[in-house]
Amino acid sequence: MTLIEKVSKYAAEHSMLEGVKTLLVGVSGGAGSVCLLHCLLELSKSQGFTVKALHFNHKLRGAESDRDEAFTQELCNKLGVELFTGSADVRAWSVKHKTGIEEAARKLRYDFFEETADKISADNTCRLATAHNAEDNIETILLNLCRGAGLNGLTGIPPVRGIFIRPLLTVSRGEIEAYLTEKGLSHITDSTNSDTVYTRNRLRHEVVPVLKGINPRLTDTIANTVRLLTADNDYLFGEAEKLLQFKDSSYIFDINILRNRPYSLSSRSLLLAAERLGVSLSSVHVEDIFDLINGTQASGMLNLPQGTHAVKTYDSLIISRQEPVIKTFKEKTLIYNGITSLEDAPYDIFLGDVVFYNKCIGQAGKIYTSFNTFFFKKDKIYGKIKVRPRTAGDIIELKGRGGHKTLKKLFIDLKIPRQVRELIPVIADEKGVLAVFGIGADLRALAEDRENTLVLEIIERKNDA
Repeated sequence: MTLIEKVSKYAAEHSMLEGVKTLLVGVSGGAGSVCLLHCLLELSKSQGFTVKALHFNHKLRGAESDRDEAFTQELCNKLGVELFTGSADVRAWSVKHKTGIEEAARKLRYDFFEETADKISADNTCRLATAHNAEDNIETILLNLCRGAGLNGLTGIPPVRGIFIRPLLTVSRGEIEAYLTEKGLSHITDSTNSDTVYTRNRLRHEVVPVLKGINPRLTDTIANTVRLLTADNDYLFGEAEKLLQFKDSSYIFDINILRNRPYSLSSRSLLLAAERLGVSLSSVHVEDIFDLINGTQASGMLNLPQGTHAVKTYDSLIISRQEPVIKTFKEKTLIYNGITSLEDAPYDIFLGDVVFYNKCIGQAGKIYTSFNTFFFKKDKIYGKIKVRPRTAGDIIELKGRGGHKTLKKLFIDLKIPRQVRELIPVIADEKGVLAVFGIGADLRALAEDRENTLVLEIIERKNDA
């Protein structure tokens, strides 16, 4: 089987070129990328897609970086391929953002790749090929193993990730070099590739040769292992996907289900949710989320990478890019013998005499809960009656509840989500809380009969968004 046939077969197995009209190829000028560009140009003749090239100058090696760009431009001119170039001062960016050079280079390069792909094709007919090969995959697996990895990390570089495809992932460096010799293609060598100060280079030059001495067929052996592990991993992710619920730009989980499902499924469901929000979580992040949901606090929030948040609210976990907005409403003095409407919350509130209430209630609408109508002794009221959100230090004494309790503690006991608490109407006079919608009235002013009594009804506007 020729290299082109091998690449074509592997691409077909993973649907890499299905529906593709434009194929962008990342070209550094190195052996792998030159081989990939030429190979895909050959395949384009029979499969009908257009090949374009991308080159990113990291500005890390001075004149040598500029040489790489010039070589790539000359190669593309020779092959008749349109080239898009980009550049950035990677070292300065890494200092500013406090990241390693390798991490900064990868981020800036891939940002350029994705931005160019978006400009070229607005539909889903564009893919971007990178030249990762079989040895690159071995190095990645060993790196992950050294750093600590689960099954996901031990499957190595994914053949397909979003718009990115890796057609050479089963091709060895030896096969690449043989192809270049056969086709008479030249390439350049990055001088830093031999510098073992970089961990990947150290694995490449010092560790992998030892492993190949033990098993000369190491590349094929690991490729087969990856195939088996990937099949298992794909199955687990398929099962984990069943735990996902997407609503209002967020992923919502039932915490009890997350706790009771096998960790291999629960953890993958969290990884999937984050991935679909454009975020990659590490095993540490996943453990932090489990610490959040298994903690004793009824609610809490965890900051995740790239502005993503995990929010626990009693039995629910929400993963979202949007930080929860705590809505509230403005305090209002209630109209006597009339209806006060809240603009920032879906409530109308009647306050007045019982006789007037009996006449007016037909306009107010249906009563929706048994804890929305309250009767107060007029002589127990101090000053004006207002409706407001809860405030720090609010206390209430409810009938049959055994003494005073802060609203904060009461809301926690009743498992009312934090973002809901600020929208619950609290009725108060100048002395303190008189009643809380949906919960009850304070004993201080509570009337036992309707003589010399005020009536207050809170009506929820059900048609409000």
